[in-house]
Amino acid sequence: MEDQVIELTLRIDGPADGDAKELEALTHQLRDELLQLPVHDVEGVSGGIVPEGARAVGVAEVGALLVKFAPSLIGRVTRAVSAWLNRSIAHSIELEIGGDRIKLSVGSVEDQARLIALFEENHRKS
Repeated sequence: MEDQVIELTLRIDGPADGDAKELEALTHQLRDELLQLPVHDVEGVSGGIVPEGARAVGVAEVGALLVKFAPSLIGRVTRAVSAWLNRSIAHSIELEIGGDRIKLSVGSVEDQARLIALFEENHRKS
């Protein structure tokens, strides 16, 4: 069963007055934290906007990460994302697995914990 890999997409919504550089910095901070866990990989998500007339291969979406990990780690990964959000200047973060999404916003830790628990339960058996 541990041969399975969960692919979790994260999309960060930076502060209201932030810019692309700030969002990129937040993305790198979260990536660095997630790489401290025993995950398989944390990489950028393809599909970023390419300026008109430019040629690009493998453009990454700013503020988005793809985290690959064993199903047994879903609790550690989602709690790490929630903890990072509450320490960062990001406004919110969306977590998605196979079309199932939740959006965590800065605010009630209890509400975040309930939402994460339901999300984990839905995907623990993936």
